[in-house]
Amino acid sequence: MVMPEWGWLSRGTLLGVVGTVALVALFSSERPKTSPVVSNSEVAPSSTASTNRTKRIAVPMLATLASYAQPQTQTTGKQFGVQAAQAATPEGEYQAPAAPIMPPAELFATPVSLGMLAIGAAEGNYRVFREKGTLYVEQTPLYFGHTDPGNFATNYGPCSDQGRSRGNIELAAQMCVDRSRRQLPVNIADLVAVGIDANRDPEALINAADLYNQASEIHSRRFPQALTIARRGGLKGLEAIAWARTASFYLNDYGELDIEKGANRAGGLIGICSRENRAVTEWECVYHDQMRRARAISDAIAQYFQIPDSALLVAANNPPAGAKAAPNSPPIAYKFPTQGRVRKSYSITGKQKHPAIDIAAPEGTPIIAAADGKVIAAGVGDEPEVVRAAGQNWGKALVLVISHDNGDRTIYAHNQRHIVKVGQKVTKGQTIALVGQSGNAEYPHLHFELKHNGQSVNPLSYIQFN
Repeated sequence: MVMPEWGWLSRGTLLGVVGTVALVALFSSERPKTSPVVSNSEVAPSSTASTNRTKRIAVPMLATLASYAQPQTQTTGKQFGVQAAQAATPEGEYQAPAAPIMPPAELFATPVSLGMLAIGAAEGNYRVFREKGTLYVEQTPLYFGHTDPGNFATNYGPCSDQGRSRGNIELAAQMCVDRSRRQLPVNIADLVAVGIDANRDPEALINAADLYNQASEIHSRRFPQALTIARRGGLKGLEAIAWARTASFYLNDYGELDIEKGANRAGGLIGICSRENRAVTEWECVYHDQMRRARAISDAIAQYFQIPDSALLVAANNPPAGAKAAPNSPPIAYKFPTQGRVRKSYSITGKQKHPAIDIAAPEGTPIIAAADGKVIAAGVGDEPEVVRAAGQNWGKALVLVISHDNGDRTIYAHNQRHIVKVGQKVTKGQTIALVGQSGNAEYPHLHFELKHNGQSVNPLSYIQFN
């Protein structure tokens, strides 16, 4: 019998509570109040650290995020976005507005943007602090090279770069930014699929990004579902996030979230606990590390959104030398075309290219027009009009193509049936088809493709999720 969501939560919560009690005496005294803890995935820096010096960098706040920094009613705790995150701040308590929208791309615009600050703090590679009202970030010795005992690779820069930079510190910092930015559309889509607004709950988004940085996509993509279960079960703030991060490692043989019958896939963390002879369960071992990382992220956010020096806002759009600017806004803000979960991502590299996203949904789920336009093809994939509009290799899938005013085309494939006809003008959000499994499809889903300037691009980079 499958345990209901509350049963999952109760089981994990009980283990988490037991683990927390057992570990308080062991770990709490090790955590300084003003500097990040070295994670149990980090050890002494390698010899490369001796050739580098830490730098204290004044962190500019992007002007578009300034609305979060307005003074609010003082409370006994801080609140960020929609969800409460109980963590004390060194210079007083702060309550951020509940409503403003945060541009997600700007969280990872530069190596010292908020998202990268939080990930670096969770890794133990950044120390984020304030002095006289100015926000600073300082690299710890781990930033310049340390061995990860989980896989014995050497990490450089603010994130777990796994030696990809080969010790080039500037390259490592930029690679961390690029890696987080590439995964950002997938993280946003997964949060939206379970009803979490990434624009108004950036703490959830940053934790998803950090989980991807720490582990792999399969775990970070289970985090939104687990966070929804935790919050529905009554957990709040850091407790909900740490529980969800831990539960994300419990997967069954099909890669599905299943803490009742699944296995704990956090082998590196469990191995560390075993080597250090910690008398903890698998849940406790992972939960302690996930709570530590969630707390470091929460503290970095709290530091960031205290009232900054006004001079820093002037420097908002001047990223550090060598940093790439955030991508420009797309000419059209597309809507997510159906209610479902992105099961297959966009990829144009490697052997299995996939120039679209696949959104899994039950058959008959409405598909909407992602933007205003005109239907230029609607039929079976091997029909001439479909081939001319969408290209070849669709087989017997039902395919619908819409042309938009800026020259873009959106393609909707494997449909059950079409509701609009060729030549018909459609408006953004109008139902145009139903999700199906036509053609060579293993499961019901919408294959959604976007052609911009004649080339297939990642649709998630052009979708507005609010």
